[in-house]
Amino acid sequence: MDNVVKKSFAIFQKSDEEKYLEKMYKSGFSLNKFNGSEYYFDKSNKKNVDVLIEFYKNEQEIKGLDFYEKQGYKFICEYKGSKGTFYYYILDLENKSLDNIIYRKDDFLEIIEKIKKRIEVFWLIIISSIMLFSAYMSLYYKIKEFYVLNLVSLVGFSYILYMLFDVNRKYKIELRKLNLKKE
Repeated sequence: MDNVVKKSFAIFQKSDEEKYLEKMYKSGFSLNKFNGSEYYFDKSNKKNVDVLIEFYKNEQEIKGLDFYEKQGYKFICEYKGSKGTFYYYILDLENKSLDNIIYRKDDFLEIIEKIKKRIEVFWLIIISSIMLFSAYMSLYYKIKEFYVLNLVSLVGFSYILYMLFDVNRKYKIELRKLNLKKE
């Protein structure tokens, strides 16, 4: 009997998703399939496993599912999303260690970079538009409220720039974690 758990992770939370699935295996639930918003688990023995999620934009880029299986990983399922395909693998740590595992370079970092750029451009356009509108209205009509709006949008613009730098810092930390795991 399948146990269905509705849980979602953002695409940049791949390491959190892997940890969640490892925790489920330790609790005695093994992943059967995933459909994008629901995880289907089978009741099983408690296992200490390493979960690996690989992402590829195109199915043709993956050179065969047996790459990780030759190293001891077991292919569990795949999920085809709008941006590409996620492949789920587990490695039973009772029988094998992570020391000799060779990892492939997937497309995960590339898709994260694209999403990050879209967010940056979106917020810069919104705040810049507000700044230009309020500057025009305050200079052309000389209405005091638009001076205030201009000041507020300037503060908002500064805050957005701060947030972008903070997101960029967190993104770089996540990249380091991924690179350390891959090495």
